[in-house]
Amino acid sequence: MSAVVRILAVAGNTLREAVRNRVLYTLVFFALGMIGLGVVLSTLSYVEQERILQDVGLAAIRIFGVAIAIFVGVGLIHKEVERRTIHTILSKPVARAEFLLGKYLGLVATLWLQVAIMSLGFAVVSLAAGAELTSRHAAALSLVAVELAVMVGVATLFSSFTTPLLASLFSCGIFVAGTLSRERPAGPRRAVRRRLGAARDGGSLPSAARPRSLRPHHPGGARAPDRCQ
Repeated sequence: MSAVVRILAVAGNTLREAVRNRVLYTLVFFALGMIGLGVVLSTLSYVEQERILQDVGLAAIRIFGVAIAIFVGVGLIHKEVERRTIHTILSKPVARAEFLLGKYLGLVATLWLQVAIMSLGFAVVSLAAGAELTSRHAAALSLVAVELAVMVGVATLFSSFTTPLLASLFSCGIFVAGTLSRERPAGPRRAVRRRLGAARDGGSLPSAARPRSLRPHHPGGARAPDRCQ
């Protein structure tokens, strides 16, 4: 039996085990409910109803998808250790890396199946409300699927050496940190744009605040005093 066959066997077993998890169906039900709730929330605006509807739907798919990835992923290894089935599996010709990879692929397949179901609900609600569906929505859903695959890896990593509670907290922290860190690099660029805009409007910048390419060059090493208006 090759390594690929063993990995696929573990992945198939993980998929069947995850499908029987009631938490999975509960979160998918709430996600579909949030997608439907977007129709009600979109009526609060007279201008961007379609955008509000689709933003709420995409946010629901992402948030509940991450919740499924974390709360189902953190129990993968812990349940095997608690029931001592991991000793039976590893006693067979199955390497630890093959076992972990099979668990990971099985949960990723489960999550992508749930994303497909939620995406179908999103498409039905959008078309029923008259909202347009473009290739951008397909790209957004594809990136959500990739993000969930990363979160499954993070949850599986923490579940392999800590308790489910701590693994859930660590995984949530990684998700929040990754989400908030996208806004940080734009801060310095915005500050430079504001300073350059002020200079174009008639003001001048101190030499220390100017970009290096805009600072005056003085032959001989002499430096003119900074002037501010």
